[in-house]
Parts: sequence; structure tokens; C-alpha cells
Amino acid sequence: MTRVPAPEIEIVRARQSDASLFAHLINDAVCELGFARYLEPDEDFRTLVLPQYFKCLVEDAFVHGTVLTTPGREAVAVWMPHTGARRLPDPDPRYAAFLPDDKAQRLHAFDRQMASDRLDAAHHYMAILAVDRAFRHCGFGSTILDHHLEFLDRSGQSACTHATGEELVHHLRRRGFEPDGGITFPDGTQMARMVRGPRPPTLL
Repeated sequence: MTRVPAPEIEIVRARQSDASLFAHLINDAVCELGFARYLEPDEDFRTLVLPQYFKCLVEDAFVHGTVLTTPGREAVAVWMPHTGARRLPDPDPRYAAFLPDDKAQRLHAFDRQMASDRLDAAHHYMAILAVDRAFRHCGFGSTILDHHLEFLDRSGQSACTHATGEELVHHLRRRGFEPDGGITFPDGTQMARMVRGPRPPTLL
């Protein structure tokens, strides 16, 4: 596939009506990653329930954060601002609509463990960065990430996210993120916490 030059990729605010579309895009992008397998080991059940879980995350970001995409919906990034106070989330009642109690509790525990590993200082947290499989390695992921990082640099704010896999860790390091601890789940799945401070404007 021919690489699309990054300057030609437009980044726009997502529409709330696209929440379901983004949930399936995200699921398709991450369903084979370690953390997704930890959340739901059964492959068939995972493809049914995780899109609904991701839809909850996207809907929350429409209310409290920022959801970025492209005009063709080839990629999506979900950012949430945090004050630095580590308030653990209460159980989300929406999970009971699509999960039995034991599996809903697994998601609640995951949410709390992720929240407990945030920064103590104010920052923007990137909860999701996903690219449609048909458009990977075409510049969409880099461009949508850079768009918000440039905003954070201009406003003097830090960024944080969690990454699974060496490829993503390497990609984030190229954008100024550095590993800073992380999470190990009971099944051995690891997620690296990646942190980036604001960069000063480039002097020409």
C-alpha cells in the first residue's frame, strides 16, 4: 500500500454518533493484544463483549475528554484530562448490560488497576489509539497522535499512556515518551506506562 504523506491527513473532532463505529475499529485493532486476551480469554466471547466495553470508553471521552479521528474514520484517538488525583473509578453499571457478574467484575478490576497507575501530576491520558487494519503504516496513527501532542506542547501539558509490545513502545519513544513503570496483570500480561513532558517550541 502506498504511504499517504502525513501532511495530507486531516484530523477532526469525532461525532458522538460514530461511537459504535469506533468501538468496532478499536476492537479490531487490539483484540489480539495481551491485555484484550486478559480481559476476555475466550476468543469468540471477546469479539462480542469488548466492542461494548470500548464503546463505554468512547462515550465517556465524548463527555469528559477528546475524541479525534479523520474524515474517513481511518483512525481514532481517545484522550482524557486528569488532574493528578488518583481517584479509583466506581463499578460501571453499564457493564451489567452485556456481561455476567464475574466478567463485569474483571472489567471493574481492570479499570481500577489502570486508574491506579496514572501520573500524580496533571496530564492528558491517551486511553486509545487505533488505526483501521486497511490503513496501517500509512501515517494515520502518527498524524493523529502528533496532532494532540502539538496541542499539549503549546499549552505546556504532559501526556501519559500505557503500551503493550515493543513496536508501540518504540513508536512512542520516537514521539518523546519514555517508559516509567507499568502494570503486570495476574496472567503475566505487561503494559508499560509511557510518559511525555511538554516540549518547547522549535526554534528556527
